[in-house]
Amino acid sequence: MTDLETIFGYRMRQTEETLSEAVKMLESGFSPRSIVNRSYYAMFYAMPHIHPLSDLIYQLVRKNQNGALKRGKIH
Repeated sequence: MTDLETIFGYRMRQTEETLSEAVKMLESGFSPRSIVNRSYYAMFYAMPHIHPLSDLIYQLVRKNQNGALKRGKIH
């Protein structure tokens, strides 16, 4: 198994687990905000493997979360 296949498998497991959590939250009456949050992260985990430009977007979002992306400029 290549590194890319390993990463893909890991991300798809994260996606499935997170979507499963969202379904359980829906069934348990959690707030819509919490359910949407879980669903968003499921898409976030899967995105680098779905769209050709998504890896770049993913990296930019990760840098933004770490405070390295400010006012549209990568530092």
